[in-house]
Amino acid sequence: MGKEKVINKIDNFEKALQTLKLALLKNQQTPEDHEDYIFFRDSLIQRFEYCTDMFWKTIREFIIIKHGLDVPASPKMVIKQALDVYLINEDQYKELIASINDRNLTSHAYRENVAIQIASHISAYYQLMQEIMNRVKNELK
Repeated sequence: MGKEKVINKIDNFEKALQTLKLALLKNQQTPEDHEDYIFFRDSLIQRFEYCTDMFWKTIREFIIIKHGLDVPASPKMVIKQALDVYLINEDQYKELIASINDRNLTSHAYRENVAIQIASHISAYYQLMQEIMNRVKNELK
């Protein structure tokens, strides 16, 4: 039962990640002076938010099932545990913590400079989440 739960979470995450990919493409194709640019950027940020949430929850479930560990339901604790079980390396750990910090910034009052900064990081976060999820899928085989 546990493995199926992880596989289901991975499938749902991958669907969400595709929406993030589409938002990244649309955002990259839209000039900053276009009237819809801010709309597309904000859509990108919102998709980043839910992908980040789904990512750490999927990783948590994977660690619980694969390694039999009790992992607190805290994004940063999950990322630390992923490092401890060698799912990620030190550089990936630092980048994932930065992504969690950026995600947390999005839930505060809207600030244009923060939105611009976070949007500029999302492509790298997308690639990292995809890479790690591929590793998780391989380890489940």
